[in-house]
Amino acid sequence: MYDVLVMGAGPAGIAAAERAARLGAKVCLLDARRAGGTDAVSGVVPARTLAQIAQLKRTADDLGRYGIKVGIPELDFGRALGRCREVIEEVHASKEVLARDLGKGQALDVFECVGEARFVDPQRVVLPNGRVLEADAYILCTGGHPRRPDFPGSALSLVPSDLWQPGAKLPSSTVILGTGHTGVQVASILADFGCKVHLLERGPQILSHEDHDLAEAVRAAFVERGIDVVTGVGDDRSIAKDGDELLFRYSTEDGNQEIRCEAVVVSLGWTPNTIALGLDVAGVDVDDRGFIQVTDSLQTSQPHIFAAGDVTGRRMLVPAAMQEGYVAAGNAVVGTRDPVRHQVVSAGGYPFPEHGSVGLTEAEARCQHEVEVATVPYSENPRAIIDGRTYGFCKLVVDRRSHRILGAHVVGERAVEVVQLVATGMATGLRVEQLAAVDLAYPTYVQIVGEAAYRICLALGIELHETLVPSTQGATVASPKIALRGSNMPCFI
Repeated sequence: MYDVLVMGAGPAGIAAAERAARLGAKVCLLDARRAGGTDAVSGVVPARTLAQIAQLKRTADDLGRYGIKVGIPELDFGRALGRCREVIEEVHASKEVLARDLGKGQALDVFECVGEARFVDPQRVVLPNGRVLEADAYILCTGGHPRRPDFPGSALSLVPSDLWQPGAKLPSSTVILGTGHTGVQVASILADFGCKVHLLERGPQILSHEDHDLAEAVRAAFVERGIDVVTGVGDDRSIAKDGDELLFRYSTEDGNQEIRCEAVVVSLGWTPNTIALGLDVAGVDVDDRGFIQVTDSLQTSQPHIFAAGDVTGRRMLVPAAMQEGYVAAGNAVVGTRDPVRHQVVSAGGYPFPEHGSVGLTEAEARCQHEVEVATVPYSENPRAIIDGRTYGFCKLVVDRRSHRILGAHVVGERAVEVVQLVATGMATGLRVEQLAAVDLAYPTYVQIVGEAAYRICLALGIELHETLVPSTQGATVASPKIALRGSNMPCFI
């Protein structure tokens, strides 16, 4: 008999098990497969590994500009997939060590590769080997997997994770249906590897949840690279075999279209791993897509059963899953009803160009606030000029009245890292004049954030030498004559 049984040893599950054990509970952590979660196998880890390989190839192509003579770099796709497997194994191993270490000195049992556990009643689950486990509380962290849509010929399509399975072949031409972070990243990787890519989107813009300017900058860069980007694709679509090729047919406002290609990849979202859990027997409600319905405290329709991570369909990101697992464990063990609210969540993708964002888009902000916006191009950032990576921009969105930062949207080299500076400022309530007064190291990409903050201060008539900064005691005090911009001063070089 356990106090808490955590189902799923991905980011949410490991965070939940660790906190529950540290709170003194007797915990069992189960996973149908190996610890690490879906991202370690079919999600972020292998995709980001291939993106790194693509980046290395671009860098090799660029060496001549810096006086380094090399031969023409050639991609060995089989070896690239081998590197993916190496990275996946390393991530798995690190998570397995973490899971085992959690149990040392604590009442935590870890069972991997046990197959699909399912509820036999609200208090008990059974493993495929017939073993029955019982717990006072449950935290469901079983994650999800890529959604495979149903349309004529869809059985001939692939999902992104099929592209990096052992033995996969690099297609010479590909249709990618869906332009979220994964679809866009896969399109960029395949284009870097020499594949002709057709990127299709149902809506009016790719990266539909991102700021319009960010999405447009990525689209324009893709078109410049030779990627065919099509928006406004209708629901009428089909795939048919034509010899060794595929015919992908689809509709637009201009009528029916078709593309001859070697592969069709669908990147249309995520399906929760809930079907095998026996949630109906447990009395746990799901929505029409199969995601577990939870309150802000991550409680399901059964008071003793909680859920965290992708299986809830809320914020389907690793940091958000870890936070949810942590909160769910506290509520399950202590009996509290602490809410989890993802107020400041940064996200991004690793195509070329890279993109990162946090907070409200400019359009969302203008609907809710009186805003000031500054956009600084990468071509004005000395580090970007040095590295030859001058495509992109940093956009900062600020409330004119409170001077609070509402959002940031970055396209360009290291965009995901750059936006973390803004996310940290937003999480700590930093005002734009305080951000502008930070002496950022030179020359760095993050200086572009300081430049954007400074331009907003100019627009708002803020004198930085009068900026208020937090003291070490937590009180707010006047800053002693801060140099106008510190390392964010304009550089005439």
